[in-house]
Amino acid sequence: MRVPRIFLSPECRLEGDEVLVTGAEAAHLARVLRLRPGAEIDALDGEGRAWRARILAADKEGVRARVTGARAAAPEPPVRLALVQGLARGEKMDLIIQKAVEIGVARIIPADCARTVIRLDDERGRRRRERWQKIAVEAAEQCGRGAVPVVEPPQALGDALSLLRPGVTAFLLWEGERATGLKDILDSVPCTKDVFVFVGPEGGFTGDEVEACTAAGARPVSLGPRILRTETAGLVAAALVLYAWGDLGRI
Repeated sequence: MRVPRIFLSPECRLEGDEVLVTGAEAAHLARVLRLRPGAEIDALDGEGRAWRARILAADKEGVRARVTGARAAAPEPPVRLALVQGLARGEKMDLIIQKAVEIGVARIIPADCARTVIRLDDERGRRRRERWQKIAVEAAEQCGRGAVPVVEPPQALGDALSLLRPGVTAFLLWEGERATGLKDILDSVPCTKDVFVFVGPEGGFTGDEVEACTAAGARPVSLGPRILRTETAGLVAAALVLYAWGDLGRI
């Protein structure tokens, strides 16, 4: 039977050989999984460290467990992939974040683009980001990652482009590109440690945005003869990059 895994929130405490799990994590262990004293859990700090612990008590104060040993957390992909995703409507962003974490994306940056349908003020953006980060934590627990990818606050596309630094490889998924396929580049050039993938919202990027992205160093690429939806394109591109240059598909 698989031992349940949880990422410790800042409110949880690791003191000596004991860990106190509180808040949503404690509720999940005690009420959803119905774990009782004697059950084992793996507690992770979200930065690559993990411990096996045995539950001592579960009450209104939280879940208290004794650490029985260190665990080897799953290594992160050798390629740090940032997905710059044009804001999408409804539950599409939830799906994108969940699956991106499962694939191995290290960082997700929601981008406000010219054709973005959904508009978020500061407060709505803050609430959405909290929700998306929670989805990332749950997905990381489920798929066995040793670290939790960061979901950045929603930001303008220009702000995301300013993150590109020398040595970073950036791909711009654009339906107007006809000459260069992403797979061709991955097969022909040396891999880099940091990769950005830019994906437009439902309406795609405007011509001005494509020019801004290329000026910042992002290379326009195609994913093939079919036009993919925004919630599909970024995940396909991330999977291709992490398969060719990372650890996806390897044991």
